Amino acid sequence: MEPLFQELQNEAYDPIAIYGMGVNAESLLKSSLESRIRFVIAKDHIGEAFHGYEVKAIEDVLPLFKTIIIAASPRVTGIIYDRISSMVPNEKHVFNMYGVRLNGRRDYTENICWNQTFEGLLRAIDAHDVISFDCFDTLFMRRTLQPKDIFEVLGEQVDDDLGISFASWRIEAEQAATAEHPYPTLAEIYESMEKLHRLREKDGAWLMEQELAMERMAICPRESMIEAFRYAIRQGKAVYVTTDTYFSSDFVEALLKDSGIEDGYVVLASCECRASKADGSLYDILLSRTGQRSILHVGDNRLSDGIEAEQHHLDTFPVLSAFDMLRDSSCGFICEHLHGLDDRNVLGNILAEVLNNPFALSASKGKMAFHDAGSLAMMCHLPLVQGYLSFLLRIVRGKKEGQNSKVLFVSRDGYFLKKVYDNLRKQDSSLPESIYFYTSREAMTKSVCCSEKDIDVLLSDLSQLDNLSLKHVLHQRFHVDFDEVPDGVTVRTAYETWGEHKIRKVVFSHKKEIFSKAVVERGKYRFYLDSIHLNDEPDAQIFLVDLCTRGTVAYGLRQMLGRPVHLIAMGGLFLPNAYVDREEDYSLYLGVLTPFINIFSLFGVLELLLASREGQVAGFDRDGAPVFTEDSAYRRELLDGVQGRWKRELESPWMQNLLWWNMELSLDFVKCMMEVIRPECSDVDAGICSLFDFTDPLSTTEKMNALEKIRG
Repeated sequence: MEPLFQELQNEAYDPIAIYGMGVNAESLLKSSLESRIRFVIAKDHIGEAFHGYEVKAIEDVLPLFKTIIIAASPRVTGIIYDRISSMVPNEKHVFNMYGVRLNGRRDYTENICWNQTFEGLLRAIDAHDVISFDCFDTLFMRRTLQPKDIFEVLGEQVDDDLGISFASWRIEAEQAATAEHPYPTLAEIYESMEKLHRLREKDGAWLMEQELAMERMAICPRESMIEAFRYAIRQGKAVYVTTDTYFSSDFVEALLKDSGIEDGYVVLASCECRASKADGSLYDILLSRTGQRSILHVGDNRLSDGIEAEQHHLDTFPVLSAFDMLRDSSCGFICEHLHGLDDRNVLGNILAEVLNNPFALSASKGKMAFHDAGSLAMMCHLPLVQGYLSFLLRIVRGKKEGQNSKVLFVSRDGYFLKKVYDNLRKQDSSLPESIYFYTSREAMTKSVCCSEKDIDVLLSDLSQLDNLSLKHVLHQRFHVDFDEVPDGVTVRTAYETWGEHKIRKVVFSHKKEIFSKAVVERGKYRFYLDSIHLNDEPDAQIFLVDLCTRGTVAYGLRQMLGRPVHLIAMGGLFLPNAYVDREEDYSLYLGVLTPFINIFSLFGVLELLLASREGQVAGFDRDGAPVFTEDSAYRRELLDGVQGRWKRELESPWMQNLLWWNMELSLDFVKCMMEVIRPECSDVDAGICSLFDFTDPLSTTEKMNALEKIRG
C-alpha cells in the first residue's frame, strides 16, 4: 500500500478534506481514502460540483475536518500552504501529496519506507510472476537535484552562443508538445521548440543531441536497484520497465546495457505507448500484456507508482528517490538552505553517491549514516572544499598584478588544495604559479621574534587561549623555558591572579634568549625562502593560502620578506588583529571566526582531511630543509581514502562539465552541510572515529580525536 495512505488509515486522522480540483485531487478520490474524504476545498469555484462533492471554502469547514491533504504539485503546494497555514491550528494535520506533514513537528523515523530493505524487495520479487520497475529515480537517477536542472546547465553552455533562453524554451516546448501529443517524444518536443521560436531545424537537432549527451553524462544507476532488476531476470520473472518519459525505449535500453543488462526485459515508455502511469493507461497496457498473473510494481513516485498502480490492482513496493530520502531524513533541513542552481548541482552530485542506495537509511530509521570516512567527508566537507577553491580562484584572478605572482599553500593543511589548484592551472595557464610552502605556527614563531614589537604581537592573543597551560603556550610561542611559571597554571588563571602586566614582565625577562634563538632560526628559514626564490622578483604579488588562521604565518612571512603578503583563508580568527591589522590584506571565505561561533569547532576534522602525509614542520636545518615534529603525521589510510574520493569527484566528467571551479555556492548551504557531522544529524561507524586520532604539539602532548571532539 502507498505510504501516505497506509499511515492515514488510522481513524485519528478522520474526517479528511482535500484542497484542490485537479488530477491529483481526482487520484485521491479514487484511492483507498475515498470513503474517508468528507470535503473538497478550493479558493475559487465555491459551490460547484466536483466528483459528487460540493466545493467548499476552507473557512466554512475548518471545524469539521481533522486532516487536510493539499492535492497539488510541489510548487503550488507551497503557495497554498502559505495561504492557509495561519488559519489551520497545529492540532489539525496538513499533508502534501507525498506524505510529508507540513505543519507541526514530525519525527523523521516515522516514514514507513525506512522499513523497506533490499532483502525485502527480493522476497517481494520471489512472490510475484511479473515485476515492473519505474526507470528514473528508481533504476537510475540524475546527478542534478531536479530533472529540469539539466535544462539550466545546458542553457548556461549554449544561451550566449545561440542567443536563446534554453531552459525556459525547453519547458515551454514540452508544454506545447504535450498539448498536441498527450505523451510526446523528445523529437516532438524539439519540433514544438522550432515552431514556437522559429528555430532552425539544424539548431533544434543540435540542441537535442546536446541534451541527450548531457543526460547520459548526468544519469547514473542506483546499483542496488539494478541488482534487484538482474535478480528478477535471473529468477525467470517477466520483467518490465514501465516509465513515463519522453526518452525512447532505445535510450532506456542503452542505459541498462551500460549497466551490463543486455536483455530479459521489455520497456513500456509512455512516449511510444501514448499512455501514462499518471492516468493509469500505461498500467492498462502492462495488464493487457501480462494477463491475470500477479504483478509487482517498484517505483518512487507516490502518485503514479503508488496510487495509480494500486487502483489497477498491482502490488507496489515503494522506494524513495535520493532527494526524498534526504528530505525525509534527519538531515531534511538541508533542503531549506538551497539558494540556486550551483547549490542544487553540488548536492545532487553528492546524493548520487551517498544516497544512491534507497535502503541506505533503513537500518538507522532515517538518520544519516556513514560507514566509511570517504562518504562522510564527501557529504560534510566537499562543498566547503569546492566553495573555498572557487573563492580562491576569484580572489587570485581579481587581485593578481603582473605575470609572476605566487600562490603559497601552507604545508600540511594546504596539501590537497594545492593539488587541485595545480590541476586547474593546467586548464588555465594564466593562473599564478603555486608553491607548497613549508611552514607552521611553531616554525614561524621560532624565527620571527626579533624585536619587542614582535613579542607584543605574539602576546596579543594570549588571553584567548583560556584553559591551555600557560607554561606550555609560552614555550611554544617563544621557544625558551619559563621555569618561573608553575606547572598546571592555565592562561585564564594567570590572567585572573597575575594580570597581564606580570605575564608580560615574565616574558620580557627572557627577551635576550628569545632574540638570540630567533636569529639562528630566522637564518635557517631564510635559506629555505631563498631555495624557493620568493625574493627573486620583489614586485611579484604573494598570496598565502591557509584554513582557519590568526595570521601568524602571514605576519612572519611579511616580516622576513619585507613586502606585502595577501592572506586568503577559509576563516580568520579575530581578524583584524595584531598579526594582520588591515582588512585589505586578507580575504576570508567564511568570514571572521571566534571559538564561540558554532562552525569553528568543525575545523579540526577538516584540517586532518586536507593534510599531507608528512608531519608538522617544527623548523629548518642549517641547509634550509624542513624538520618535522616526531609522530605528528596523520593517518595515511584516512588521507588516501578521503582525498582519493574527493579527487575522483572533482575530476569526474560531470563535475568538469559543470565547471565546478566557477561555481558560487551559498555560504548558508556550505555551512549547513558541515553541520551534518554532528551526532544529532548522523551516525558514524566506530571504526571511522579511530582514524581521526592526532597530536597537536602546539596545545598538548596527549593524543586527541578530532571527530570525537565534535561528536561529544
